[in-house]
Amino acid sequence: MTGLQTFCAPRHSLLAPSPSGRPVESVSRLQVSTCKPYYSALKTKTAAAPRLWRGRHQARHSGVVCAAIAPNDRPPSIDVSGVCVDPVFRSNESVVEEEVQNAARTKARILFVSEGNVCRSVLAEAIMTQMLVDNGLSDRVECASRATRDYNVGEGPEQAASVVAKEMGLTLREGTAAVFDHTREIVKYDMLLAVDKFTLADVMREVSVYDTVDASRNFCSRVRHLGEYSRGRQIKDVDDPLYNGGAGDEVEAVREAATQIHGCCKGLIRLLLELEEISGEGAPLRPGLLAHLKGLKEVDWLKPPMLGGGKKKDGDSDMEFI
Repeated sequence: MTGLQTFCAPRHSLLAPSPSGRPVESVSRLQVSTCKPYYSALKTKTAAAPRLWRGRHQARHSGVVCAAIAPNDRPPSIDVSGVCVDPVFRSNESVVEEEVQNAARTKARILFVSEGNVCRSVLAEAIMTQMLVDNGLSDRVECASRATRDYNVGEGPEQAASVVAKEMGLTLREGTAAVFDHTREIVKYDMLLAVDKFTLADVMREVSVYDTVDASRNFCSRVRHLGEYSRGRQIKDVDDPLYNGGAGDEVEAVREAATQIHGCCKGLIRLLLELEEISGEGAPLRPGLLAHLKGLKEVDWLKPPMLGGGKKKDGDSDMEFI
């Protein structure tokens, strides 16, 4: 698709004809302002941005409809002014049920979240689980991992992740990739750690709706960047080592990601030990962890314009908006 531009409209505009009468296909969800015509331009950068057609921007994810046209063609105007978008406010019985079930729970729970739950989050879960055992915290803190996207559901860890885990003396959890269930797991887990800004945005788009309905729940405070807890080299994101465009050694890339995750988990263990000093030896750590999270500044994430986000900053996304 080199040299083409893709003009997109939200999926709820399906009643409108596609530009140039071209076939309609699905692509990943785009940030579309409700106060402008429903169009965005996604410029292809096949060499510089391999993620554009893989992973989070892969065409299989629905959310908008699009049609490709030649760069010199002018897209026909489509009147979508009559398209109404009804707001959906989330109030789910599952959340209430989980709140009742977790009211008396004292054991803290941490959830690591990545895009596919076959590499970074799986390694984070294994590393943190071992560190909890080594520091005598496994009876008061447990962890798990999830995906934000469903295209790896039913698959086990990537081979490169298994190789690196074996090198580090880690045991990866049994089972296959699972998707984050916001209707229950935002309550079931006290701390959700996203490996990068894209994963964080995926989680926050779901979780923030609950706080819009009832701000007293303050679920958004539970979602943080994993990189915030790095006590060594400062990192912003743990980039996906499997999206390297075919360049370099994949195992080495996973090894580097695992090193970054290990540093973040060490910082997280240090936080838990500090909370233990405050709470007292053997005391539950869940109250202290929740209080710590509520005391932090609101996490910075890639908000869509309709939720108060502005124009993208350099490096925030491969998408450009018009």
